[in-house]
Amino acid sequence: MIYVIDHKDSFTHNVVHQFSLFDDVECDDFSKINKSKLNQASTIVFSPGPGSPKDYPASSKIYKKLKGKKKIIGSQTKIDNKEKIDNEKSLKLLSLGIIK
Repeated sequence: MIYVIDHKDSFTHNVVHQFSLFDDVECDDFSKINKSKLNQASTIVFSPGPGSPKDYPASSKIYKKLKGKKKIIGSQTKIDNKEKIDNEKSLKLLSLGIIK
């Protein structure tokens, strides 16, 4: 399952739709993160949103806790170039159907 954390961006609906082509997708508002869904998910997607990752402390905490343990895609991963490259690689692998 892919769990999308919505940071109030109009693009999130498009993200959810595209990822639903690869796996089941659940999406919750960043202020209502469901820990059960978070634990069940194989991939966490942080949607775009206004501001920067520091404006979303709960999302940043999740990113730091799960980094290296789950596949993570999204704006929170743009902390340094290595994670940005990993993010782009994950998107490509998902689009090719190599990972779910």
